[in-house]
Amino acid sequence: MLILGLDTDSSVCSAAVYDTARGEFAARYEINNGLTHSVTSAPLIEDMLRLSGIKLSDIDLFAVSMGPGSFTGIRIGVSTIKGLAYGLKKPCAAVTSCLAAAYSVQVKRGIICAALDAKIGRLYCAIFKADGDKLIRLNDEACLTVDEIEDMLKDYIDEEFTFTGDGAMILAERLGAAYTLPKWAAAQSACGVCLAAQYTEPVTPEKIMPCYVQLPQAQRELEARKGE
Repeated sequence: MLILGLDTDSSVCSAAVYDTARGEFAARYEINNGLTHSVTSAPLIEDMLRLSGIKLSDIDLFAVSMGPGSFTGIRIGVSTIKGLAYGLKKPCAAVTSCLAAAYSVQVKRGIICAALDAKIGRLYCAIFKADGDKLIRLNDEACLTVDEIEDMLKDYIDEEFTFTGDGAMILAERLGAAYTLPKWAAAQSACGVCLAAQYTEPVTPEKIMPCYVQLPQAQRELEARKGE
């Protein structure tokens, strides 16, 4: 089975194709050039497939990171994958950005704490337990302060920790970790999306929905003004 994964939740736009039969990536592309993902995502997928000799019709499952992350980026990624899958009458899989970041580590044991920078002095965070190739979710994504995450992790104090995600270093500096990826490698990516999608129930395109966790900035500002 060929899985095409797309991640547009952060400043990096990435796409990948994973061959489950071979257990290898047939292609992996990413770009971080400051352009909006609405401009880069479609050409990125097109070039990746063309240069790797894969036809869009060869893809068996279309997967996307549904957030949390950049509100605009999430909508672009979800819309792109839904459109491709709908046109080809293929199934979809949506995974959270924290789950994608956790799968990108490829750790076989211990606790994986995925932390993504929410840009408001908080981190999107979720905790998983590694069980061989598959991860067991221990909690849902939440937008938390470092202090709140530290308190949450006390329940797993005897476990071996791995921090991942573009906010991993923030936690590692405070809490320490057995293993922490560098920022460029720790950020959630389409590779993690593909790996997580293997264990996600496929659905029809119309059932894929974004996961925002928190309100958009404009709505947060409006609520703040109401409370003044």
